[in-house]
Amino acid sequence: MKIAAAAGAFPPSRYHQNVITDALRTHWGAKLPRPEALTRIHSRAGVEYRNFAFPLTDYERFESWGQSNAAWMASAEELGV
Repeated sequence: MKIAAAAGAFPPSRYHQNVITDALRTHWGAKLPRPEALTRIHSRAGVEYRNFAFPLTDYERFESWGQSNAAWMASAEELGV
């Protein structure tokens, strides 16, 4: 078997780490006992941008792990092609 070519692929939704941190703080709200800890961890992760399979607002539509996993599998297959 020969590999004819190789290339990188990234999901289409790219967000700055600060946008993700804000979205998580909003989503979890009062459930976060120490929201400043999330901000501190995210600010020190050494990551400026992250790529997501879907726009951040779409993640709220997943009601179960099964739905999330099925969506991720479909996205992973598309990227793999």
